[in-house]
Amino acid sequence: MFFVTYWINMSMLLLRKKRQKRWLNRRWLVSPINQKRIQKGDYNNLFQEIKNDPDFFYRYTRMTLEHFEKLVELTKPYLIKKSHRALLPELRLLITLRYLATGDRPFAIALAFRVGESTVREVMKEVCFILIKILEPLYLSSPTEED
Repeated sequence: MFFVTYWINMSMLLLRKKRQKRWLNRRWLVSPINQKRIQKGDYNNLFQEIKNDPDFFYRYTRMTLEHFEKLVELTKPYLIKKSHRALLPELRLLITLRYLATGDRPFAIALAFRVGESTVREVMKEVCFILIKILEPLYLSSPTEED
């Protein structure tokens, strides 16, 4: 009995140390490049300018500004995060649309928007799931017996 208790305690201790080590090896909480998101990121600079030019906006997002705003309105309740450092719902949607429109690598999108690559990957997964959840009932009809 003592051996089993000892083994369980040691296993838990090793797991705890492994988790702590993962955080200790991080150089910073947010990369210095990403800390300048507001000043130099695509969303706060380029995208705000592109909104004023319908042709550029369409080329950038593959949709009109009206469609984009409607999509933001539909998805906003699902895209809002409660964290104090959370990305804006419009930015989360834009990251996903940019990936879907260009097929660019997540690393390139992360650099452009000044967010972490893992953040881009997570945002894309979440937003695609939300888009399917919201748009499927509106735009995809269920198959009928005739189909």
